[in-house]
Amino acid sequence: MAPVTLDAAGNIYGTTFQEGSGNGNGNVFKLSAGQYTYTSLYDFEFDAGSPISNVILDARGNKFGTTTLGGPNGYGTVWTISP
Repeated sequence: MAPVTLDAAGNIYGTTFQEGSGNGNGNVFKLSAGQYTYTSLYDFEFDAGSPISNVILDARGNKFGTTTLGGPNGYGTVWTISP
């Protein structure tokens, strides 16, 4: 399990290796600051594998991480979620 990431506003971002609302291959989630409301940002499909890294944030609000499978040779991919 990867550690969670905290942004400047106090929101928490994380990944799950399994579960999610899709096919159980994991997801990226956000817990909003204050009441920590859960939001699923992305559910991974079978061809992408499961997320394995923590969420990395950049100054523009993009979120990045890696998966266990997928990509041209099936060894994993780098994913991004843009605001």
